Amino acid sequence: MVFIIMVYEDNGEIYYTYSDNDGESWSKEIRISEGIGGNSYPSISCISVSTAGVVWQYHNGDFGGKIKFRMKKLGSW
Repeated sequence: MVFIIMVYEDNGEIYYTYSDNDGESWSKEIRISEGIGGNSYPSISCISVSTAGVVWQYHNGDFGGKIKFRMKKLGSW
């Protein structure tokens, strides 16, 4: 059995979901960004059996952007 993690951007927010049965079914998506928009380009930065890191770019209207990072460890962010 394969554990699969997916992150994606939708309407300026970053979402996380996973499957623990080879993609047959997926957990409910969790928004991991702050809910104020301006987020893009998510990527999974590290994975182990109990840890997943997600990194993405955030623009708040200023020139340039910031890098955001969230880590999920043993079920909590």
